[in-house]
Amino acid sequence: MDEYDSEVSMRFFPTFIDEKIFEMPVIYSYVAWAPWNRQYWAENLLPKVLEKYKMTYGDDFQLLNHPTQGKVYYKIDGKRRINLFVKDEQFVQAVFTDLKVEKRLNEEFENSQSQEQIPSN
Repeated sequence: MDEYDSEVSMRFFPTFIDEKIFEMPVIYSYVAWAPWNRQYWAENLLPKVLEKYKMTYGDDFQLLNHPTQGKVYYKIDGKRRINLFVKDEQFVQAVFTDLKVEKRLNEEFENSQSQEQIPSN
């Protein structure tokens, strides 16, 4: 990615449900990242990735201060949610989620939990 101030690596790992992508985590990191190279830490990369996402997906990302993950930028449009955050010192992570499938999976999970709680005589 030559749009950044140094070479950036991007990797993605799609999760499939019913042969369609349900969720796709994407991780970004500077190739030159090292614990002693503070300028190449994820906290410095996040604003640059966010700018690229705004150019691609629209400018209306919202900021959520998550109690454990810190700053999470998110956008929901239609059935897609995009979360963007610092995963750790090295990685910025984006997660694309199909909300329709997520809702179905949550409902199936809740149904399976309620089935387990029914006493059988």
